[in-house]
Amino acid sequence: MKFFRHIFLLAGIFSAALSLAQPNRKIDSMEHLLKEAKNDTTLANLYNRLADQYRLSDPKQALEYAKQGLSISKKAGFVKGMADGYNQVGLNMENTSRFETAIAYYDSSMTNFRKCGDSDYVAKMHLNIANVYLKMDDYKNASEYTMISLRMQEARHSDFGVAVCNLTLGNIYYSEGDPRAALEYYEVAYRMNRISGKNSSLEAASLGNIGGMFVELEQYDSALYYYRISLHSYLEAGDSAHLGSTYGNLGEVWSNKKNADSALFYYRKALTYDYKMKNKYSGGIALASIGNLYQDKGQTDSALYYYREALMVIEDVSAPLEKANLYWEMSQTYESNKQFDSALIFERKYEELNDSIRDSDKSSAIKELKQAYQLDKIDQQLQLSEAAKKVAEEHDRRTTTLFVTLSVIGMLVCGIFFLMYRTKKKHNTELEKKNEEISTQKEEITSSIQYAKRIQDAIFPSKEVKYRLFPDAFVMLRPRDIVSGDFYWFAEKNGKKLIAAVDCTGHGVPGAFMSMIGNAFLNEIVNEKGVTNSGQILDQLREMVITSLKQKSDDERRSSGSSESSTTDGMDIALLVIDEKNSTVEFSGANNPLWILRKNTMVMEEIKGDKQPIGFYSGEARPFLTHRINVNKGDALYIFTDGYADQFGGAQGKKFRYKPLQELFINIGAEPMQTQENILSDTFEKWKGTLDQVDDVLVIGVRI
Repeated sequence: MKFFRHIFLLAGIFSAALSLAQPNRKIDSMEHLLKEAKNDTTLANLYNRLADQYRLSDPKQALEYAKQGLSISKKAGFVKGMADGYNQVGLNMENTSRFETAIAYYDSSMTNFRKCGDSDYVAKMHLNIANVYLKMDDYKNASEYTMISLRMQEARHSDFGVAVCNLTLGNIYYSEGDPRAALEYYEVAYRMNRISGKNSSLEAASLGNIGGMFVELEQYDSALYYYRISLHSYLEAGDSAHLGSTYGNLGEVWSNKKNADSALFYYRKALTYDYKMKNKYSGGIALASIGNLYQDKGQTDSALYYYREALMVIEDVSAPLEKANLYWEMSQTYESNKQFDSALIFERKYEELNDSIRDSDKSSAIKELKQAYQLDKIDQQLQLSEAAKKVAEEHDRRTTTLFVTLSVIGMLVCGIFFLMYRTKKKHNTELEKKNEEISTQKEEITSSIQYAKRIQDAIFPSKEVKYRLFPDAFVMLRPRDIVSGDFYWFAEKNGKKLIAAVDCTGHGVPGAFMSMIGNAFLNEIVNEKGVTNSGQILDQLREMVITSLKQKSDDERRSSGSSESSTTDGMDIALLVIDEKNSTVEFSGANNPLWILRKNTMVMEEIKGDKQPIGFYSGEARPFLTHRINVNKGDALYIFTDGYADQFGGAQGKKFRYKPLQELFINIGAEPMQTQENILSDTFEKWKGTLDQVDDVLVIGVRI
């Protein structure tokens, strides 16, 4: 039960004082300004800014400044200062693992931001609260607060806000045991952050969490890559609060790679920063992880020492899941040490706490804290409602006076326009009816297409299949319209793994219909008939497409007396059949090639497909060739449709073309597959710019 990986929750990424703090202004300059402050508002703002500056480097001093700023704001009735002050104290409580108290302060901060009319920070406080609930393993409340914040961020068109919400949703999915879903949200967070202007702390957190998901997939080299660049980003940003967690994650990777010395080095580095930042939560995880190392070595006495130390630290924070797992580890270690009485004690503690985790109700503790800090919002809302009532009554009085005056004028104007209105009424009614019919038809069509997309998504293989069959791979699919004429296909048969990139005639709805036909035929040929030779698969696929679409040559149509024109619908395809046991790959292509990037030479090889489509062909139709290629571990295979290369963009609005695409693959070929997909996506967006996407785009990369 190795549970000690720490995902990044970004405590305080939504600090209210971020809008006030000036990173290029020295702390001593702001402290000097305290002596010159002439009014309470300026003084409160300075204290809040200083609290934010000290938040990462000196939490104790930050708390003192935050309390002073809050006290001054209360006395002066400075609502914005109170909102900032409550938030700064909440940040300190969260960073020092006093989670219930942090929620109370964030809640009060949100109330005051709402009174200020600051919807931006109302949304941000929702997310701060969500992150604390997540640390408390309360996933229900964490999800609810995150979704509220996400809706508000989307309404405000805040790319950065949407990025942080996606990061938190990823954390929730990971905590609930769904790392693949979490990885998707982390990737969205990383991309949205880049769109928003690249916040260094958020980038570091997203990269770190992506690294964590690669640990889940047991791709440890990729995990190390992401953790290291995450660490570099945190160091550059001066974000000491997350260095302990990052070093701890690096320790976990080395532990999984069975390098205990490197793991112990990083865990001790983690402890150094955790003690410095008074981060008991992360420090407890590091201590428990060291205990795991000694347990794996069979040094049970040392393991129990670190487990006890970890338990002492975890006891001071609200982390029931971590405490329960510690009980379990201690029980197992005592049992292996033949101390059965102690083992039984901790096993019972584990069972009792584990049973209570899902049923725990933390609302009473939060309510008591709210009362202690006088944060009950009911009275405040009643006061606001009374004030709103008075404003509404005054508004009604003025509205009535204005209405009487305008009514007299309006009657005269209406008399003038009455005849004009009657003349046009019939015409307008007919026009409105037609517009309504068009609008209804448009809505019905859009609804039907959306439903078609759901069908298409359900038919095509899920990402779970991709991760199972091709754990070190990426699939970049960008439909031009709601539904796609490009599709990818996976299968596993007779010990071989098959993958295809398929481009159907057209895009949108026509292409989508063809894609579903192609997907069904490929499944029948491989999964039902058991054909795994790549050339034979394409031969049979071509026959089935021609038969199902009733495609005929001109001579065949004339001899049958048909006057209908024959369709030329079909598909271009690149198909791979990977035999890992024999280190070979079969490739067959209809108009589309295979590119192979050899690991040792970083030279790109091209295997061309046959110059004929899947479907009716006016030329001489030949059996599709089967190319057998020897491959080595680390080689990268790329198959794709023509959408990426044909996209218009750049300074002169020209096509991207295949040679630059090949050069791009060579330049990024050493990167992890997920990073390659991110780079391809970013490059495509930058190239396209403000121009429309001209076709569906599909690119697949597989590392052997």
